[in-house]
Amino acid sequence: MHRIRSKIKCIEKDAKSLHMRPASFVVRFCTQFPKTEFKILRTSAALPPHLAAANPKSLLSLLASAFQHGETVVVQASGELEIMGCRFLRIILQNLSGYADNIKKTQTKIFRRIDRAFERLRDPDLIESSAATAFVKRPTTSAKPPESSSVVIIDDNLHRLSLATLPLITKQFAGTLQIGFDHPVLGVRMFTIGKDNGFHLDDQIFAADVVAGTRITVNTSGRYHQQAHDAVRAVLLNLRQCDAWLRAQDTALDHPATIARLIEFAKRMTLLDVRPSGSTKTLSIVSLLSPNRVFINAPGHILYKNDVLYQLAAPHEVDFHLSIEDLLARVQESERKEPMILREGFAISHTALPRRPRIAFSFGVYPDGILWGLDDKRVSLVAMSLFAEDCYGTWRAHLRQIARVFHATPDLQQRLVASTSPQEFIDCFRLAEMQMQNM
Repeated sequence: MHRIRSKIKCIEKDAKSLHMRPASFVVRFCTQFPKTEFKILRTSAALPPHLAAANPKSLLSLLASAFQHGETVVVQASGELEIMGCRFLRIILQNLSGYADNIKKTQTKIFRRIDRAFERLRDPDLIESSAATAFVKRPTTSAKPPESSSVVIIDDNLHRLSLATLPLITKQFAGTLQIGFDHPVLGVRMFTIGKDNGFHLDDQIFAADVVAGTRITVNTSGRYHQQAHDAVRAVLLNLRQCDAWLRAQDTALDHPATIARLIEFAKRMTLLDVRPSGSTKTLSIVSLLSPNRVFINAPGHILYKNDVLYQLAAPHEVDFHLSIEDLLARVQESERKEPMILREGFAISHTALPRRPRIAFSFGVYPDGILWGLDDKRVSLVAMSLFAEDCYGTWRAHLRQIARVFHATPDLQQRLVASTSPQEFIDCFRLAEMQMQNM
């Protein structure tokens, strides 16, 4: 057995930990030594087994260990060529910085340093084995398919509708796509889409409930790897807008022309995006509002619950080309099953729809109050929320946002009910959201 200390250097433009692309390179290196067992050990004793030691021949083990840039570890090798394998692995771990940003340049630097180390190496096993010479020569002449890789932080939950476009984009460029992420419950998950599996996305990803803010590693290969990478990256970077764009289309979503227009839209959104690198868009209720979705009713205007539901549903009928009869039937059924009063005097009607809208709200102010719910509580503020069936998690996130805004601004409900115009209502809500973000 041979051991040696090493510092991991793996910083990237968008990452400070050992992610999938450089980790895959480490795995490919270690598998060149079939008769050598490798381990990367952390020095701390108070760690669970999966964090205390990693098997660098296993991509899952490497990613689950979540090694950070600058971390000091112990590289261990046992078996044939253990001295050479241990020292070469240390060279790799110390030179992974910038790997995903420029794979060819980083690999060239690593192989050059391995060559120099090999010239000075004294390993007794070299007398009986030619495996080392084969390894040093092979990487510089391998015909590895060209690849592009990066890390994206998504700004929306991964919904079934938007996920379904990834196989279509990959097929359009006749390549292979691999996406990976670290799930808080399921651990590291990786999915591959390509010709070998008929451009099929494993259904297990739909059950993962990948939420906004998740870091997703994107890797594409094939003749048009860069174009495919840029397309997938643009869609994931602007997931919220792309998801809404898809739901607004009347054409078949699996048509090549629709996918081409989606890619063009996503790239245009990327050019318009001025967020700092690595940031996500802040969830906002007021961004979903416009004057035609806010109703300010004067005192003395007598309305009943069904009148209110019709009033709040009317703008959605126009904006999303819905049947108001079907919409009202769905809302009323949801009301019968689960009337929702968020706080005293404030009710939220809701329903799920097959495809669109992704998420939508309308608000109404009723100064004289409306009898609401099974116990006939009187409310003066009512919202109608609609969401696509595959966007339940996104809808719940917006409800939490509403609750946080009202909790942070105790007199917000009173100020909204006192609004004299839709624009005043929107401005009041916008100010409350901004104040909460600055707390």
